[in-house]
Amino acid sequence: MIHIYILLCILLVILIGYEIGMKFVALLPMRSHSERISQKNIRVFNGKPLYRLAREGITIERQARRFLIVYLELTEYAFPFVEIKLRCSHGFYVRGLADDLGKALGCGGHVSALRRLGVADLTVDDSMTMEALSSLADQTERRKSLVPADQGLCHIPKVRLSVDAAYYLCRGQAVRAAGLPQHGDVRIYSTDAGFLGVGQVTDDGRLAPRRLMVG
Repeated sequence: MIHIYILLCILLVILIGYEIGMKFVALLPMRSHSERISQKNIRVFNGKPLYRLAREGITIERQARRFLIVYLELTEYAFPFVEIKLRCSHGFYVRGLADDLGKALGCGGHVSALRRLGVADLTVDDSMTMEALSSLADQTERRKSLVPADQGLCHIPKVRLSVDAAYYLCRGQAVRAAGLPQHGDVRIYSTDAGFLGVGQVTDDGRLAPRRLMVG
């Protein structure tokens, strides 16, 4: 592994020059282990996306937060474009990473293309285009091609409600439920209706609706 790392460092230096190549070498050690980094992250300010404010020349002071990068890989370099692949925790601001890399290289940087490859247990390899889905004439075949709505939420706890509790929750009321975590989001299921949506544990230990799939 050490020999491969050294060869990659040498290759980068040869391909893109010593000064820039050595700066990109800093990306390589993060390929195989987790790193927590601080990032000044705000995606929305006063209801408006930060990147739109930046285009208008408006600068917003951002507070640094901690995020987890599982890996960060340099996959392609073709001047002046750099392609990287990363896996990160929720809330990480990829545009901020591009800005930080540009500053480290002394040339500035921005995102020209961004593609999400996966969320939770869902990956782009399992996806289907709208054209391919529309080409299926049979409604039954279309439904078979769709994954359950709760499949992308397997990373959060699951809670099952009684029929009565589900009735009141679906009408906007917080309810009592067994097996709730101390805080955070949960997947909500009803004994008769199946998956209902996502709820949030309140400060007083009840379950409040957050995003529901049923009315």
